[in-house]
Amino acid sequence: MPGQPVAWSCTSKLSLTVACARLRQIGAVDIDEPVASHVPAFAVNGKGQVTLRHVLTHTTGIEDDPACVLDQGASWAATLDRACAAVVRPDAVGTVAAYSARTGWFLLAEVLGRASGLAPIEVDDRLGMRAVGVAGATIATDERSYRPGRSTTGPLDELVRLCSALSPTNRLVDDHLDEATRREVVRPWRQGMVDAVHRSDSSWGLGVAVDGRLFGTALSPLTFGHLGAPGTFVLFEPERGLAVAAHLVGVRREMHATAGRYLLTAGICRDVD
Repeated sequence: MPGQPVAWSCTSKLSLTVACARLRQIGAVDIDEPVASHVPAFAVNGKGQVTLRHVLTHTTGIEDDPACVLDQGASWAATLDRACAAVVRPDAVGTVAAYSARTGWFLLAEVLGRASGLAPIEVDDRLGMRAVGVAGATIATDERSYRPGRSTTGPLDELVRLCSALSPTNRLVDDHLDEATRREVVRPWRQGMVDAVHRSDSSWGLGVAVDGRLFGTALSPLTFGHLGAPGTFVLFEPERGLAVAAHLVGVRREMHATAGRYLLTAGICRDVD
């Protein structure tokens, strides 16, 4: 039903993407500085050169997902300790692509919180969603249930608004993100690298996938957006000015989600054209 809240799963990551872009725009963060400049304990075990750019493009070189312990009841502090203890081969930083469902955005939330002086959940909510007019979605019921980049629930039209806010042609958020900042976010910074998790060479911008092939064969190469759990996705296609968010009910396997995504976007493009 229209307006019915659904779990956004990993498409929730877009709100911290927006928050990071805003803080970068005002000079509060530099995405090419090491994460350790904000979280000194993170520098050990080969991670001293990991930057927010590596986090945003999923190229930190962290092979496992240490922040998964947050789902198992660990405290925020204990989860941060585990993330800081992760071991990375120095030659893997920036050269190995591996989608990070939990740890990357956990670190992003921690760094942006320290840079802004806000609690991570407030960064996500106030500097991310609310800043671009998303008022009908809920990130988490409280801080203990907050999972950065994975815990938002809300209507799909709000997810469309969040994704569309990153489009360089969007005029709804000029007071919050300038056009140059948005162009940087949706530029394909990571290209030609096979992701060790997704087994694909999809291109990535700064916190968004920038690759029409991920969403369907009828879309332009510069289509950007994000996938969630099987069946959930959001995209913006600049050439048509097309924004789509969908939650395919009953989809449990990624191969079925891909087929459904391709069929749906092909049909929408036919109707638009």
